[in-house]
Amino acid sequence: MTSWETVVVNADIRTMDLANPRAEAISFSDGRILYVGNESRVLAKTGRNLRIIDAQGRAVLPGFIDCHTHFISLGVWSRRLDLSAARSLSEVLEAVKRRAGRLNAGSVTARGGWVLGRGWDEARWPGGRYLDRRELDSAAPDNPVMLIRVCGHMASLNTKGIARLSGIIGHKGVDRSNGIITEGALGLARSHLRPSAGELEAGLEHSLRKAKRLGVTSVHDIVDIPKLRAYERARCANRLTVRSCLHFERGDFESILRMGVRSGWSRPLIRVGGMKLYADGSFGARTAALSAPYADAPREKGALLHPASRLRTLVQNAEKRGIQLLIHAIGDRAVEQAVSAFSSSLKRPSRLRHRIEHLELPQRSELAQMRKLGLIASMQPNFVGEWGHPGGMMEARLGKRRYRQADPFKRVLQANVPLIFGSDCMPLDPLYGIHSAVNAPFPAQRLTVTEAVAAYTSTAASASFEEGFKGTLSPGKAADLVFLSADPFKAPSRIKEIRVDTTIFDGNLVWNGP
Repeated sequence: MTSWETVVVNADIRTMDLANPRAEAISFSDGRILYVGNESRVLAKTGRNLRIIDAQGRAVLPGFIDCHTHFISLGVWSRRLDLSAARSLSEVLEAVKRRAGRLNAGSVTARGGWVLGRGWDEARWPGGRYLDRRELDSAAPDNPVMLIRVCGHMASLNTKGIARLSGIIGHKGVDRSNGIITEGALGLARSHLRPSAGELEAGLEHSLRKAKRLGVTSVHDIVDIPKLRAYERARCANRLTVRSCLHFERGDFESILRMGVRSGWSRPLIRVGGMKLYADGSFGARTAALSAPYADAPREKGALLHPASRLRTLVQNAEKRGIQLLIHAIGDRAVEQAVSAFSSSLKRPSRLRHRIEHLELPQRSELAQMRKLGLIASMQPNFVGEWGHPGGMMEARLGKRRYRQADPFKRVLQANVPLIFGSDCMPLDPLYGIHSAVNAPFPAQRLTVTEAVAAYTSTAASASFEEGFKGTLSPGKAADLVFLSADPFKAPSRIKEIRVDTTIFDGNLVWNGP
């Protein structure tokens, strides 16, 4: 079979390779980059079976690596009730009413079925209050309803929904009077209402289509065993168009260990990463653990989800067993607990590249400890874009002084802590995340374009131990690249207006404009 070589010419290539940062042309074959550099020199090295792509002067970057997603879940919930566009409580209630009406007008088995939705965000509504059980009762009197907030740490249910789950969710984190459940109770509810294998496959297909349009060629997904199987089925059917690093919550990780799968296990396009633990919740649900009360709820400080001794034991056991850890820590009290657990458990920098996810309110001393221990800061710049500007949800929750200290991307780099970016699918859009970091409101947050792009490319590759394989446009590495409609380095204030014109994954054209 003839092996073709592809050459991209007339390009403004930002390789993210410090040894060769700019280039005019790039060639690749069989999914690997051959040459990068001056156009005439690259063309002089080509063979006979040649395809030429004229980039028409456009900016070319490595494919984006999103280091924190719920990739399959994004697709699953898009097929249920996507509430992310709702701009008022009444819009949500009307959407619930319509979905219930369609269910009850359908087959006998669908009538009275669950109305499941996700993505509502009261911070975008007039009045800014949570959904209430009685309002959902009115919208769907004959159906159980569960609507998960955008953060994924809280849900609103109607009376039928609470009743259906009564024996599942227990009492902790359950406010039956208002129909609110949080954290562990929500986790139990979601496990009980787990999507089918067909829903998972359809959800993955949806997210793969979205990723192509956004230039995402690698994802880190938080999954369970059924989702792992969905990835494997897509891989075997040659439908997988992202390189996936899959992380598991503790129960599922123990299960895959019993199956003989370990951190670093891999097949083409699929790699098993680490184990995710939660130290606290979210600011939106007021469950992130703070040392001082929430500015808009003086009796609330959130809560730690593990005693300090338990978290230390989990870190120690993971280190002994060679398991990479991802600890979700948002509030300052949770960040302190997570860093302390690593500090007391590790005698030297770990080779496992443990991560702290979100890391929204760290202190300088904790960043110094993270650098000393070789920990990675896995952060979400789109959180700043969505909620971190003056007058936004972060200011309401934390107050004027404290919210200025949140998401300190620049301070993380100044402390020489490796910084990687992920979207948490809020939204799944690297260019929006890069824009949000470059144009963040406060100096402790604001990055250069190069720094922000690196967190989605070259540094991001190191989080899965793949910096020698992807993340830069360099000879021998994966041929994953994107063409942009404009150069983010020349238009930093308008990055969120830039679109991905072309996505090449593993040397194959997978997206070429609308």
